[in-house]
Amino acid sequence: RSHAHCALFMPDSQKLFVADLGLDRLVAYAVGAAGELTATPAHDVTFEAGRGPRHMAFHPDQRALFVAHELRPGITSLAFNGTTAEPIETIDLDYPEQVYPSAILPSPDGRHLYIAVRVAGEIAGFAIGDDFRLTPIGRWSCGGNWPRDARLSPSGRHLLVANQDAGAITIFRRDATSGALTLESAAACANPTCTRR
Repeated sequence: RSHAHCALFMPDSQKLFVADLGLDRLVAYAVGAAGELTATPAHDVTFEAGRGPRHMAFHPDQRALFVAHELRPGITSLAFNGTTAEPIETIDLDYPEQVYPSAILPSPDGRHLYIAVRVAGEIAGFAIGDDFRLTPIGRWSCGGNWPRDARLSPSGRHLLVANQDAGAITIFRRDATSGALTLESAAACANPTCTRR
């Protein structure tokens, strides 16, 4: 059944995508002058049954959208033209056990994409190609447990991970060339579930 999990304004702020985990769909809305929403089903994006789209993020140049799937763990890259998103590819996250991806975030320089993976307790990283296809570059322990959310600093030099069950926010240094992450420090925080700047 319907389970709206995440909402994201399109770059013009006049349209909105809602990731509906239960419907396997990005549901598109137009935003009116008073903030009212009008469904625009012609711009919806439907995924394979059972994927469970959870979170999404635009590439910094706004020509692509990346979607994290929770139930059949994976990532879909979509080409975006300002209104419509068309799938480029979907890749599976290959783990021996059932895992649950959460946050997905491209680096500010547009070169790398990171996704937090619960159960495995990892951050998986990918290089973003010129065609927005993804190439794995590594996996790193999140430094805690149950990485519910993550955020890159505006400079892209650091990645913060909210480890919900560990009661800690871990801070990683990011290598802008390779995309590799190195754990630098941790800060106590009771059950962190969301990071925003």
